[in-house]
Amino acid sequence: MPIENNLLDFTFQCFFQGVLITQLLNVVINLYNNSQRKEYFFYIAYLLAAILYFLYKTIMLYKMGWEYGAYPFPHNGLNYILANIIHLAYLKFAQAFINTKENYPSIHRLAQHTQQFILIFIFFNVVSLVFYQILLPVFVQYAFSGLLSIVSSILIGQMFCKRNRLVNYIVWGGTAYLVGALLSLLAAALRVHRVLPNFKYSLIITQAGVLIEVLCFTAGLAYKTLLAEQDRMAGQQKLLRQMQENEKLREHLGQIKAKVTRELQDEMGATLTGISVYSDIGLKYSEQQNSQGVTSILEQIGETARQMVNEVQDIIWMIHSQNPKSAIMWQKAYQYATDAVLGKNIELHFYISKEVEKLSLDLQLRKNVYLLIKECIDNSIKHARCKNNWVTFRLNQQKLILNIRDDGKGFVPDEVGAGNGLFKLKKWVRNCGGEIDIRSDGAGTAFHFECEVEKELPLNYY
Repeated sequence: MPIENNLLDFTFQCFFQGVLITQLLNVVINLYNNSQRKEYFFYIAYLLAAILYFLYKTIMLYKMGWEYGAYPFPHNGLNYILANIIHLAYLKFAQAFINTKENYPSIHRLAQHTQQFILIFIFFNVVSLVFYQILLPVFVQYAFSGLLSIVSSILIGQMFCKRNRLVNYIVWGGTAYLVGALLSLLAAALRVHRVLPNFKYSLIITQAGVLIEVLCFTAGLAYKTLLAEQDRMAGQQKLLRQMQENEKLREHLGQIKAKVTRELQDEMGATLTGISVYSDIGLKYSEQQNSQGVTSILEQIGETARQMVNEVQDIIWMIHSQNPKSAIMWQKAYQYATDAVLGKNIELHFYISKEVEKLSLDLQLRKNVYLLIKECIDNSIKHARCKNNWVTFRLNQQKLILNIRDDGKGFVPDEVGAGNGLFKLKKWVRNCGGEIDIRSDGAGTAFHFECEVEKELPLNYY
């Protein structure tokens, strides 16, 4: 067919090759920024195979082959091998593009078996071409093409059912090529059988399908790149928000530690003032030679000092960085209660719900709750003369509930309301932002404490 007799067709062939080569150059350039994405390599292989295949078809269409030794170049069988390489590259590109191995295992397995089948067929064609200068028989070629079309249709159907936008780029691209190829084969068959004897555009039909497929694949790569960029931006924004939250948490933690430090200073100042007063009273008792009064004052000084030492140790332990989790606090509370009843003929019933065990409390709340627990246990065990002591922790929605009760002699809260222990108890309750209910009668004493808590704090809060 002379070129001058079909200038329009030749122009289209040049346009078609120009589009493929332009896409190839575009993908190669983008590969620099996406070297970790395997689909770019397989897309390059696909475009190269398509360029060579249709270049071969164009050369044969215009009878531009030449002889080289015993082999004409290009050889008449090269188109079948290149067509199968296009199918192979398409499958590899689709697998990498939508990550079938992780996202769609059944599609991945079918694609893998199809690739093995294509490789085997290419191998036998190459062997036959090298040793016998001829491809496998025509009926084998047609049977293979028909089977490959069926398998490709099944793969496209399975991907279509996934209803995923990325998958749709592969589906519509593959469908366009498959439809174009089948229509081209049909047109060629009709021409051979003289139904359409003058129809000369079967190759253009295939190329139109390939152009649509390339358009879909290129758009898909651009869309996936856009998604990756959006994910990267979202990750950066999340990291920025996390850093801002961390900064706020550090400021909050600093405020809490400053408040704890002030409370500790106030507590120590008040205690030392009390010891100073007791010392003055003790000196007066000594001048009066009141040995019983001196002994009583010394005991009071010792008890006050020991209480201060214990509270300071507890606070320091509570804010120490090696003891950040609330679970350790519950263990320490249990250990304190166990030690408190030891040797006093008191049976301890200690229960912590699983929800409370997993609970994370901020530093301020953790400190106040622990000191509150200690004070309640001390009041029950040291003064109630009880035989049983029940300590229960549970979580109701976002409320921490503490119940401590005993079966001792009880007391009248109004009569001891001004006592140092109950004064501290109410101060810690206020610091927690909670409420406490104290009930006591001849059957025992019950402390019921509630406060709002957050079920989970950020892991980096501590």
